[in-house]
Parts: sequence; structure tokens; C-alpha cells
Amino acid sequence: MFALYSLIRSAMEASSLALWILDAKSEDLAASRTLRIYRQNIESDRTLWKTVVGRHSGDHPTLASTAEATHRSLRGIDHSCFEDAVKSTAVIEVTDRVHPSGTNAMAVLTGLEVWRICSAVTHANQVSLLNIMERHPEAPRGGSVTRTSRVSFVAACYSTALNRTSLLIDAFQFRSQLRRTAR
Repeated sequence: MFALYSLIRSAMEASSLALWILDAKSEDLAASRTLRIYRQNIESDRTLWKTVVGRHSGDHPTLASTAEATHRSLRGIDHSCFEDAVKSTAVIEVTDRVHPSGTNAMAVLTGLEVWRICSAVTHANQVSLLNIMERHPEAPRGGSVTRTSRVSFVAACYSTALNRTSLLIDAFQFRSQLRRTAR
């Protein structure tokens, strides 16, 4: 079940980030949000290179300056926000407010609740693992056992992440339709 929690966490985070971009009120704001995420990806890759290869890639400065120049060209955007970190918890929380979980039976928990639960497992938080993960049933090998509600718990997390992903697909299709009709 460890793998399921990591995948669910990733799906929740990625779909929330994508909805955050698609929910932007303007194309320039959507571009700003995308470029801010891209800047963080460049920094993460820079750290990865330094850790694994022992040096920085020659591409990082060019990529970073191109992204920053592109961000400066956006209209109606505070250009100082380019350096602001895009924090997953904040984005998921905003996405929860825009797309509340109570509006769909598939979303049993909020996106932030799912992300935090799955993060606890992904990061092997020992205290949380004892409360979240399914324990081996108390029965002899081959004997009849009853699973606890923890299997339902992972299903609830999965269902909420699936709902968030479905919302993302709908938002993408809607935004794509707007672009086609504007031409």
C-alpha cells in the first residue's frame, strides 16, 4: 500500500497545480504561475545536478534567465512574484476553496487532507504510519481474517484524487473550448 499513497499524493499535487494554473483569471496570470513552477523545477534540477554529478549543468542559467525575461514581459503581473515559492499546501488549499470536495460524492476528503495523509506515508512518518497503514491481520497463515477500515481509507484518498483529476480534465476541456471559439 505504500506505492498507492505515493501515487495518490502525486496525482493530488499535480492536478491541483494544473487547476491552479487553469483557474487563473487571465492568460498572463496563468503564464506567471506556470513560469513560477518552472523556475522551481530549474532550481530543483540544479540541486540534483550538484548532488549527483558534482557540478551545475551549463543549461540552468540560460533556462532561468529566459524564464525570468518571459515573466517580465507579462502584462498586469507583479514581476517580483517570480521568485516566490509555489508551495503545494497553499495551492492545494486554494484549489479546495475553488473546487470544494462537498460538491461531489467521489471527494470524501479535501484535497489538502488527502495530500497530508499521503505525505505522511510517503515520507515514512512513523507515528502516522501506525495510524494510517493496514496492519497484518491477527490470524494464522491461511486462516480467515477481516480487514480493518484502513483499506477503505486508502480508497477514500484515491477517490478524492480521482475526483480532482476529473475536475482538471473538465477544466482543460473548457479552457480549450474557449480558445477555439475565440479564434
